[in-house]
Amino acid sequence: MKNKGRILVVDDEPAMRRTVSRLLHPFGQTVFEVGSGEEALEMVVAKRPDIVVLDVSMSGMDGFEACKRMRALPDAGQLYVLFLSGRNTITDLAQGLRYGGNDYLTKPFDPEHLLARIDLGLGIAQKTKEATRDPVTGLYNAHYFLQRYEEEKARSHRHQLDLAALLVECANRNHLDPLELDLLQVEIVRSLRPLIRRTDFAAQLVSGVLVLLMPETAMDSAQLVQRRLTADLSQTLGEKSRTLRIALGFGQGEHAEPLAEALASLDVPS
Repeated sequence: MKNKGRILVVDDEPAMRRTVSRLLHPFGQTVFEVGSGEEALEMVVAKRPDIVVLDVSMSGMDGFEACKRMRALPDAGQLYVLFLSGRNTITDLAQGLRYGGNDYLTKPFDPEHLLARIDLGLGIAQKTKEATRDPVTGLYNAHYFLQRYEEEKARSHRHQLDLAALLVECANRNHLDPLELDLLQVEIVRSLRPLIRRTDFAAQLVSGVLVLLMPETAMDSAQLVQRRLTADLSQTLGEKSRTLRIALGFGQGEHAEPLAEALASLDVPS
């Protein structure tokens, strides 16, 4: 296998899970195993796998429903789902794709064939990540962030939830050497990463403007994150931290602002 990644194997038969895992371990893959669709959803959030090898016929939530729910989770658009099932009709295959699967392989399977399909899925997952992330900071780019923001804004409106956004702007970014700006952004990201929860979403809007989207975060909690980041950057960057503007935007339910308005209210260029 050429590609490495995090692989979640979901099957209610322990023997099948072990078989797939044993095939993958010699190639240095990180493998997680669960026996139900419900556990699979929890693991997708907790472990952020690159690919899910998913059985269809399971007690409780079946694989089709699990895949559908995975696709509704944050960042799951990048997840590669390979159905591995004993159900082998054209209708089953079509249903798997309709529910959000990327590939469908039937049991019993040829080991080399399965490894090749997983390797392909890992490669596609990696390219998808690279296409949506900034190469310097490793954060999502503005295009992908806008898609995610609209999803969270709609969810905030639908369920009357809090939605906070923390923006970090290098105020003198237009006057910095590109390399110097890149190094500054890397330091900001280092301070920011320990504050990012699994439900949060960090991105680079433009060079020198970073944003952390915090769903279901009340104002006092968002302010605490802002204070912690400000203190850490002051300690790590010293005088350079004075060139940073760290601003907080907050909305609730139907009052969650469109991104352009939020940026304007924070006096950060959109």
